[in-house]
Amino acid sequence: MSEEEVRRVLRDGRERLRAHRDKFRPRPGLDDKIVVSWNGLALGGLARTAAALAESEPERAAVYLEAAKKAVGFIKRELFCAEDGTLRRVFREGPGETPAFADDYAFLISGLIDLYEATFDDAYLEFADTLQQTQLTRFWDPLHSAFFSTPSHQPDILLRSKDAMDNAEPSTNGAAAMNLHRLACILSDDAYAQKARKTLAAFEVEIAQHPGLFSGLMQAVVVGRLGMTGFVVAGEGEGVREVLGRVRRCVRGDVTVVRVGEGMGGWLKGRNGLLRGVEPGREMVMLCQGKSCRFVAPGEIDAVLAG
Repeated sequence: MSEEEVRRVLRDGRERLRAHRDKFRPRPGLDDKIVVSWNGLALGGLARTAAALAESEPERAAVYLEAAKKAVGFIKRELFCAEDGTLRRVFREGPGETPAFADDYAFLISGLIDLYEATFDDAYLEFADTLQQTQLTRFWDPLHSAFFSTPSHQPDILLRSKDAMDNAEPSTNGAAAMNLHRLACILSDDAYAQKARKTLAAFEVEIAQHPGLFSGLMQAVVVGRLGMTGFVVAGEGEGVREVLGRVRRCVRGDVTVVRVGEGMGGWLKGRNGLLRGVEPGREMVMLCQGKSCRFVAPGEIDAVLAG
């Protein structure tokens, strides 16, 4: 048989098989809902990848970054209520009635922080701060600390549980504790840092007994013990771009980076009192650990990240 004849036989066979399947096989159900928590995980991955590829593959990075921005824009437009700072959980042919759970807030906040560090657009950081305050208001356990999975006013919940073990998705309290650590470093907010420590303390016995089940919380434990490493970057020079590239390619949960200067960092400087004195036109890189900050040269960055 000729090659063309073989191709024709295969093509005809596929067409007949498709026609038979369409006629006799029930079509599977289509899950086309949009869930806030899943989108939070996705946009975080997109933002981190875009930041890491910004220098080596800028075209691909731009595609990933645009997808992350569109996801945030959709959620903010369709599922966020600016009046009370709350989210709805699901969109399908319109916003659903179910209020968002704690994991929706935790994963979206995490993704927003990643997107801020990829763009240095204060709007994403401000949105994350708003959602963090809402999560604390609606899900925080004032008696025993940590976050419940469901809001306090949910009428059909008999028992409010707390998600701490990592399964198919990261644990809610593990993600929330890391969010609090990161926001505490970026915003110089001691209240967030305290809430992060209390979240870890709530599961201290379980973590000690079965550490392998709590990898998300274990990361927050390490950060809680060793502290966050925060970089403050200002200016547009070659040294600044070199520092940003190295920090963005570093895969470490205990490192944050913020940028202030002309046209950026206005909201951040109002929220973080330590940054208010930074001169907009000055080129600099500061390393902040706890309440201590010092200037660093680009050549020191590798040693800091290696530590």
